Amino acid sequence: NFPKLAGMTGTAATEVSEFDGIYKLPVAVVPTNRAISRVDNPDVVFRLEQYKWRAVVTEIQRIHREGRPVLVGTTSVEKSELLSEMLGQAGIKHQVLNAKPENVERESEIVAQSGRRGAVTISTNMAGRGTDILLGGNPDYMARLKLRELLMPEVVSQADAADAYAKSRTGRSQVASFAADPAIFPCQLSAATLAAGKAASKAAAAAWGERSLPLLEAEDRLSVACEKGSTDDEVLLKLRAVYQAMLLEFKAVTDQEKADVVALGGLHVVGTERHESRRIDNQLRGRSGRQGDPGSTRFFLSLEDSLFRWGVLTEGNWLPASIVGGLGMQMFC
Repeated sequence: NFPKLAGMTGTAATEVSEFDGIYKLPVAVVPTNRAISRVDNPDVVFRLEQYKWRAVVTEIQRIHREGRPVLVGTTSVEKSELLSEMLGQAGIKHQVLNAKPENVERESEIVAQSGRRGAVTISTNMAGRGTDILLGGNPDYMARLKLRELLMPEVVSQADAADAYAKSRTGRSQVASFAADPAIFPCQLSAATLAAGKAASKAAAAAWGERSLPLLEAEDRLSVACEKGSTDDEVLLKLRAVYQAMLLEFKAVTDQEKADVVALGGLHVVGTERHESRRIDNQLRGRSGRQGDPGSTRFFLSLEDSLFRWGVLTEGNWLPASIVGGLGMQMFC
């Protein structure tokens, strides 16, 4: 027992009775800073799971053609891989964010691009949480990644660099190598900014020792350079100036792309199964329409889903279509 107990979450309002009955804690709802403009469409229910997955692919194709970004939530790694295979067969370029090691290490990279125009991201419900999907892309992450690409080969020890390269070659990691995927960046940086980045990286190597830092220490120094905290380290200040210049150039492009995505309707979230906890479903919905941005959501279900099998099937009888309609769902065969 604790004399004081408190917490904060965006999805506690649906569990008021549980917090009160079990923990004797009241729940206070803080109004949003900006009005929510997200459209939560009715669920669509199919009798068979195979029909549901076909409908999910059709929905993704439709939204993708409009140029809007799409985030698809799945309940397991296996189902995210199944959907990835189906999208590949349909010719839709996409990213997968799940618990597989190569995808976990690319989580920040994938989330940074998930709000870009035409992006399609498949995610397990637990992956990528706690990070806003920025419409148009995340210029801060792009600038950090570009500066990292220039700095790390100059300052990281040969042993750590060789290990990173070996990981990238074996496929166990795609971000352990220092060269970033060019597709991440929305534009080419100016020659002046690139030259400044190379010069600052050379200065860092001269001050810290050429190729002498452990990878983790180099990452820590890069993080300090990209933050706003005060420092009198001349090398960090040079790196920070380059980071700010990169940020401005990338932001000019991502701001325009954000305006385009907002005009198209924002991020569309597709759920592929209901969770037994409404909080998990609400967390997935809440990835869209952040900070007053437009967006939309829709869940696609089948009567073969786990929730239906556990909760609404009695002695092999299907849930009647009339009841499904009464739950605010649309029933399809």
